[in-house]
Amino acid sequence: MRTFHCAQRSEEWFELHIGRVTASYMADVLDFKKTGDKGPGAKRLAYMGKKVAETITGLMDMTGYVSPAMQWGNEHEDEARQAYELTRKTVVDEIGFAIHPEIERFGASPDGLISNNGLLEIKCPETSTHIRWIMGGVVPDEHRPQMFAQMSVLGRDWCDFVSYDPRLTRRYQLFIPPPLNATTEAILEVETHVRQFLGEMDAMIQRLGELCPQLEEEEKAPKMTLDMYLSDKELENYI
Repeated sequence: MRTFHCAQRSEEWFELHIGRVTASYMADVLDFKKTGDKGPGAKRLAYMGKKVAETITGLMDMTGYVSPAMQWGNEHEDEARQAYELTRKTVVDEIGFAIHPEIERFGASPDGLISNNGLLEIKCPETSTHIRWIMGGVVPDEHRPQMFAQMSVLGRDWCDFVSYDPRLTRRYQLFIPPPLNATTEAILEVETHVRQFLGEMDAMIQRLGELCPQLEEEEKAPKMTLDMYLSDKELENYI
């Protein structure tokens, strides 16, 4: 495993994502139709298209919409991490990005490392979602693929899930269900699907090359930087 101590959402962090499957999109990799031919679902197809585009251009699309809820989560993540540390009486270490030891194009950006074998995943959702998760009492199903993928990349045994909402009074702000433990079956499923996804990406890129032969005098596109395709306001949000 290789780790990078870059700031999340920095230029280096974005560059490390180019062409790589990341843990935060593991649910999209696992998106298959439930009926009919049970082929790839819309989210899986869209994510593959995005990763293929990044691979052949060397650029990452950072023009996506950042909702107020997403912005809220980014702004309160550090606060949530500190609340977790106080509650658990532990220290959370941070890294920017990690690459799987055997699958080069598979990476993750965990919200924290705990001791020698734990991870931390933080969410700062809408209040109604936070309450629903508290009532459920366990790690929400929609976030398990991401957490298993992070454990696969970093070789960790367990991952704590944290939901934090400072809009509530203190007694309701922090939800920490029992940790999600890595299992051989779960990690194998993640790695099998990632390898399959990457294989399909390679096949698509090869087919594109066959359909669009390289021109004799084709000029190499100039390397783009963040400030060349983000507005000043957008750049401030990412750096």
